[in-house]
Amino acid sequence: MHPITSFSNTISASSNIAFSTSVPELGLLDSRTAKLVRQWPVSSLVTHLVSSHTLLLSGSADGSIRTHDVRVKGRGEFSEACVQAHLQGVQGLEVSGNLVFSIGWGVRQGRPVPDTFVKVYDLRSLKPLTPTPFQAGPGFINTMPRRTSSVVVTSNTGLVSIVDTSNPSDPGEFYQVNLRPNISNIM
Repeated sequence: MHPITSFSNTISASSNIAFSTSVPELGLLDSRTAKLVRQWPVSSLVTHLVSSHTLLLSGSADGSIRTHDVRVKGRGEFSEACVQAHLQGVQGLEVSGNLVFSIGWGVRQGRPVPDTFVKVYDLRSLKPLTPTPFQAGPGFINTMPRRTSSVVVTSNTGLVSIVDTSNPSDPGEFYQVNLRPNISNIM
């Protein structure tokens, strides 16, 4: 066994949990028995795993998002579709309904910088939809449980934005979290 780099939530209609290792490879574990169900090599180090419906989605260090149909029996990489979402690695990956949201890294003057767009894809074909700008540089991304086309994007500087990706003209909701330590509380 190699060090685990990421793991998924339970894959729909099964008790399996997917994991990735530093080799790079993906594997499936039965969450009830902790037995290894299957392992297979992948083309890049996987940094994020999420499951949706019957597909497993992976975000990789090469900036790609791939879908994997884990129901297929056999050997080899079970990659169905692949899209180059970011120039460098994927930093965050979320799925809500038929939408896939990702944040990642770009390159400016030869150095990695946070990509200023939240990329949005249709899960059924990995067709790109209109990306959502986030100038502060996204650090984290989460979906809203009751608003399937909305995401919460947070920067490392404390800027929080709730954006409805189905309505690009809507400015969204913005909040600033005070990240400065209160000196009086420290002393």
